[in-house]
Amino acid sequence: MSAAPKTPTILASRIRQTIANGLEELTHILVVNAGESEENIVREIGWSPLEHPIDGYRHDDSRFEPYWDWLKDHGGWFELIHSIGTDYAYILLIEDAGNSDLVRMCHCDQGNLAHQAQRSVFQSDSMPSLAPQSPLMS
Repeated sequence: MSAAPKTPTILASRIRQTIANGLEELTHILVVNAGESEENIVREIGWSPLEHPIDGYRHDDSRFEPYWDWLKDHGGWFELIHSIGTDYAYILLIEDAGNSDLVRMCHCDQGNLAHQAQRSVFQSDSMPSLAPQSPLMS
């Protein structure tokens, strides 16, 4: 069994990928350590992954529908990606430690395979492409 990936490994990989795609000015990466408060996350990025931005339902409400594009368990860390249109993306690296609402939400969403299939808009299961996408032509 391999050890859980360390934050610097995942973080360095995402930074390299973001720069390689010329998206360093269009991507905000946030490392969320165990025990980090929701208020601090909101203060840093302006939104909470625990609350739907349109209907306001929180993750512990049965009506909550996850709205982000990608959530992957890296074993010790979750990676959540939320794109804003085609122009900007947030990458949250969330430490899988403790029993915070955010960690519980990540574990619950990982079990929701139907929802993940519905959101499978990326190229592979390993990591979504951060390269700019061209608009669909009709």
